[in-house]
Amino acid sequence: MEQTCHDEINGQIAINTKAYLCSRDHRITFYDVDFNKRLRLSDMMRLFSLMAGEDYYTRGLGHVFLKEKGFAFLVSKIAYKIYRLPTLEEEVVLHTWVEGINGAKFIRGYEMTSRDGKCLVIGEAVWICVDPDTKKIVRPRDFPWCGEEMPRADMPVHYRSIDIPPLEPIGDFVVPYHAIDYNGHLNNTDYGDVIMDALPANELGRDIDEFTLCYQHEAYMGETVDLFRGDPNEKTTVIVGRVGERKCFESEIIYK
Repeated sequence: MEQTCHDEINGQIAINTKAYLCSRDHRITFYDVDFNKRLRLSDMMRLFSLMAGEDYYTRGLGHVFLKEKGFAFLVSKIAYKIYRLPTLEEEVVLHTWVEGINGAKFIRGYEMTSRDGKCLVIGEAVWICVDPDTKKIVRPRDFPWCGEEMPRADMPVHYRSIDIPPLEPIGDFVVPYHAIDYNGHLNNTDYGDVIMDALPANELGRDIDEFTLCYQHEAYMGETVDLFRGDPNEKTTVIVGRVGERKCFESEIIYK
């Protein structure tokens, strides 16, 4: 169903909630890659986050408009299957769509393909809608512009809880100004850098098969995130962040 709000936006945009695959081309730039000339995990996350924002903006639901109406979206969990990270100057195509709704969760699908259509990365993210002032959760039934669903039957990964092994402290991270976003806290994509920065250099060249990240509480500018690591087996690394006694995030990297 398509809904409009002409009186609210000067009659220029009709809000579109129909099923829609939002796509765009992207060339992997010098600033997207690490010293292995491969797309950084955090930049992969940024590209997908950009696509989510692009989808909503294209539908007439940009960040400014939503905040004026008392809505903000925060990512809660992500899970990606990584077949291959693209390299410097490689041309890729980015896709996103509404995967579905589950309780209070808005589930979004993402895919990155090569120019010849081969899947490089695919996954999904769980978003929650909140009132930006009170942080109270807004359930899908109370959000007037839920998009029609396009579930992928072949989705190879799904969001899930992470089994936390015994952990050892490995350092900390002080949240800087440049990582704070429009919502006033550490941007969800910067967690990719926090996690990869916690790994020793000799591990950064390993090929990642799956990456899961559960966001548990916001981190604000100047706060110190204490980092902990556990390795339940030779192919899995778990990185956890806490601010004092407050859980911040849990992440799991499964290597090929």
